[in-house]
Amino acid sequence: MNSDAGCTAGPPTIAVIGFSARAAAQSAKRQGFEVVAVDLCADRDLLEDCSAHYRLDDPSWPDVINSKHPTATLLLTGGMENRSGWVDRCHRHSKRFGSTGIQLESMRKLANWEKWAASSDLGWPKTMSAEELESRPIFLVGDSEWLVKPFQSGGGIGTIDFAVRNQPLNRESVYIQQRMAGETIGVTFLSSLVGSTFIGATAAWTTESSATDRRYVYRGSYGPIPLSKNNVEKLQRFAAIAGRESGLLGLWQADFLLHEEELTLLEINPRWSASMDLLDVGLDLRLVEEHDASVRGRMTSNALDQLALKASEGSLGWPERMLGKLIVYAVHPWIVTTSESDRWWSSRWTMDLPSELNLCQFADIPTAGTSIPTGGPILTVMTSGRGKESVSIALESASSAVQLLSASHRL
Repeated sequence: MNSDAGCTAGPPTIAVIGFSARAAAQSAKRQGFEVVAVDLCADRDLLEDCSAHYRLDDPSWPDVINSKHPTATLLLTGGMENRSGWVDRCHRHSKRFGSTGIQLESMRKLANWEKWAASSDLGWPKTMSAEELESRPIFLVGDSEWLVKPFQSGGGIGTIDFAVRNQPLNRESVYIQQRMAGETIGVTFLSSLVGSTFIGATAAWTTESSATDRRYVYRGSYGPIPLSKNNVEKLQRFAAIAGRESGLLGLWQADFLLHEEELTLLEINPRWSASMDLLDVGLDLRLVEEHDASVRGRMTSNALDQLALKASEGSLGWPERMLGKLIVYAVHPWIVTTSESDRWWSSRWTMDLPSELNLCQFADIPTAGTSIPTGGPILTVMTSGRGKESVSIALESASSAVQLLSASHRL
C-alpha cells in the first residue's frame, strides 16, 4: 500500500525534487514528513533522511512518483524552475499539490521580472534577450559592463562576462544583463491562496576565483541578515504582486543586489533555494510545514499574518548567532574513500545548533566511491558564530582542510 495514499494514519509525504535535495529533505524530515527524494547527488545524508530515492537523470521518475506517491506534495529544488515539462508530468495522473509548469514559466519571464520590480519600487538592471541584442547598441558603455546569463542553469553556473564583441550567443538559452555594484542577497518568500509574504534574507559569499567560468558560481551564504523597514515593505509588495500574478503557491526565492540601501532585482527562482535552511534554523520558521500548508490551501489569513510579523521582526537587526555555509569545490578530480566519507559523517550537520560557536560540521556528504570531477562540489561546510567575520574564518579554514585532503588523493 502506498505510504502517502491517505488510507492509513502516518506522517504526510513530500517529494523533494531537484539537482540537490539534501537541505530541503533534511528540513522536511525534521518537521515530521516522510521524504521521497529525486536528485542527482544521492548524498549520504540525503539517503539517511528519505524513505525512497530516485535519480533525476532517469526519465521515468515522474511516472514512478505518480505510481508510488500519488498524493505527495511537491517541493522543488535547484534547476526545476527550468524543467516545467517534467513538473507537469507529476500532475498528469493525480491531484498533485505543488507548482505547475505554467506557474514556473510565469515566474521565469524577463518581462514579469521587470514589471514586478517596477511595481514594487525595486531596481531592475538593463536587461535584454540575445535576440534584442542585435538591434540595441550596448557597446557604448563597454563590453565589460555586461554579463551573459543562461536561462537553463542555476547557482551562477554558466554566467560569464560579455567580453568578446562578436561572441556567438544562443538566442533561446541566454540573456544579457548589465553588471551593477552591490552585495548579492537571496530573499525567501511564501505564497498562498490568502496572500504572500517576505520570509527573510541571506547574503552570498563573494568568490575569489578570477576565472571567467567560475567567478559567478554560488559559494554559499550567511545569515539571516537585517534589512531596513523600507526595504521589507517593498519586498512585501513584490511578494504580493508576483504571487498573485504568477499563481504560484509555496516557497520561492529571488536574488537581489543591495547597494547603498537600495534593492535591485536580479532573478526569481520559484523553488527551494540553497540558503533557505539557514533561515529555517536561524529564525525557527519550519518552512516545509508552511510550504505544505500553502500549496494544499490550508494556510489561513491569521497564520500568514503571524508569519509575516515574525519575519519582519526577525529582519530588524543582526541575530545573536549567525549561520553560514560554504560549498567546497574540487580543484582536482577525486574519488571519495570510505574513511573520508566516514570522517565527515562523524561531524555531520543535523540542523541542530551546537553549543560551541564556530564549530564546523559537514553536509551534502558524498558516499564512498563517489567520483567528483574538477570543479564539481565535494560537500558543504556549515557553522554558526557571533558575526560574519568569525563565521567566514571558520568556514574557510575547514574548506582548506578538505581541499588539502582532496589534493593528497587526486587522480
